[in-house]
Amino acid sequence: MPDHTKITFAQALSAYEHPAFAAEQVVSQITDQIGPRPDLVTLFIGGPLAKNARTIAQTVRDNTSAKCILAVTAAGVLGGVLEFENRAGVSALAARLPGVTVTPLTNDDFNAIADAKEDAPAALAQRAPDPAALFVVADPFSVPLNGVIPTIGRALHNSRSAPPALFGGVASAAEKPGQNTIVLDDHADNQGIYGVALSGPIRCDLTVSQGCRPVGENIVVTKARGNLLLELAGRPALEVLRSQIATLSEKDRKLLAGGLFIGRVIDEYKQHLGRGDYLIRNVLGADEQSGGVAVADIIPPGRTVRLHLRDADTAREDLALLLDAQTIHGPPEGAILVTCAARGERFFGKQNLDTVAIQRAFLPAEAGHEAAKSGESIDPLRFGIPLAGFFASGEIGPVGNHTFVHGYTACLACFRNP
Repeated sequence: MPDHTKITFAQALSAYEHPAFAAEQVVSQITDQIGPRPDLVTLFIGGPLAKNARTIAQTVRDNTSAKCILAVTAAGVLGGVLEFENRAGVSALAARLPGVTVTPLTNDDFNAIADAKEDAPAALAQRAPDPAALFVVADPFSVPLNGVIPTIGRALHNSRSAPPALFGGVASAAEKPGQNTIVLDDHADNQGIYGVALSGPIRCDLTVSQGCRPVGENIVVTKARGNLLLELAGRPALEVLRSQIATLSEKDRKLLAGGLFIGRVIDEYKQHLGRGDYLIRNVLGADEQSGGVAVADIIPPGRTVRLHLRDADTAREDLALLLDAQTIHGPPEGAILVTCAARGERFFGKQNLDTVAIQRAFLPAEAGHEAAKSGESIDPLRFGIPLAGFFASGEIGPVGNHTFVHGYTACLACFRNP
């Protein structure tokens, strides 16, 4: 008999290209697992089905009688151990959340919180008292996320004593403004930021795998203007980067074809720095005349930075290490994975790598060594946590005690009973 005092989740996944069939299959899977009237359904609609997002979301809500539904369109979706990249797919994570208050937050709510500035914690608390977790989805063409997300993060952090969980992703189904769709209950929009706050007896543990490894040495920014690093340790930034690149192995230099990245230290007071202590940002280009290096961030003088490289092996290892830390707490009741559209088969050379890695990490011990062999399939009916998510144009999650919008990352939210 199910324990109705604890949170429970159901995952659903459909590859039907017909929107009505896809919605019906998702409804059937949800109701078969946890019955009707879930407290929350998060819905991810991918590929050519994105243009039918409103209809699919409405069908799922009507036929499950979900109390709250949040849907977003994406380039691809994932569920269980499967990843549907650039193809039709609908994935859902539905939840029964006894004792948990689910608060839908609209674009107007987030604007009011951001506009409140110093009073943002009070503005958030007015709408969602003492949230334990906040899941947000946004349209990249209409929301200045690099300003909005830190403001929401600070408001959320100041609104409760325990560390909160702010995570989410950026819609990725469109190349032009007005082509993404976000649905919150009965409201559909082609722009803005929407979310759901969860308050009460629920725990949400976040893992952000940035998939990069540091190379070279830590070095202090001594002169900068805007997003241009002009001097590192008193020398022209471009000169310093070139000298550090010259020390790389031949194998590492080949990885430069995949891009060069700068990691800035989050906690300048920390003595021993590892992978998770840097916020990774792209190197956008260089100015030969000034010797400056442009990065996708504002890094002021006095901050410590380090070169990073990105490759498939590092990304796999990074996710595995972070999952090891999660397994200490046991399998979650359910999970949402927001992964970059630049990951997947194109990056790893293999399908379903992130989802299989996550499911394998939480294999029950009695499954034994044989069940976890690399390359062997995992039976999602026998092994597996309820997992759903999407390929995003940007991932939202924490590094250290602050929340950022990332690229090339995998952000995993694990929901557990407290």
